[in-house]
Amino acid sequence: RKGYLPKKEPKYNRTEMEDQVVKDFVKILSFMREDLAVDICREYLKGKGFNIIIKAI
Repeated sequence: RKGYLPKKEPKYNRTEMEDQVVKDFVKILSFMREDLAVDICREYLKGKGFNIIIKAI
């Protein structure tokens, strides 16, 4: 069909992509030593403007 352009779909769904990033991040942390994983989470959240106190169980 001449002059017909298909409507472009977004290449990814942002919410799904963010969910996948979080799942991957958690999976990676699960392979680390607990104290290292806690430090990484604390630094990451501090960088995002959160001040988090994480208690060891």
